[in-house]
Amino acid sequence: MKPIYEKETFGRGLMLLPFNDNILYGHGGDTYGTHSIVSFNPKDNIAISFSINGELFPSNDFAIGILSIMYEKNYDFPKFKK
Repeated sequence: MKPIYEKETFGRGLMLLPFNDNILYGHGGDTYGTHSIVSFNPKDNIAISFSINGELFPSNDFAIGILSIMYEKNYDFPKFKK
């Protein structure tokens, strides 16, 4: 079900999710103001899954934050106003 790296973005159900020198495979979806994603890095045998409610903070930025922390990359946490 995986895409062929450097030839496809989508496979037969899974998407290619590159993050720095890591390649994760997964899929996401939206419904009624929520976004969910599940992904797997076969190199490190690590899976991640999350659901986010609302779009005050974009789900892609949320995923980048989580992956940055997991892979010990620099990450500036957002500053939310009241």
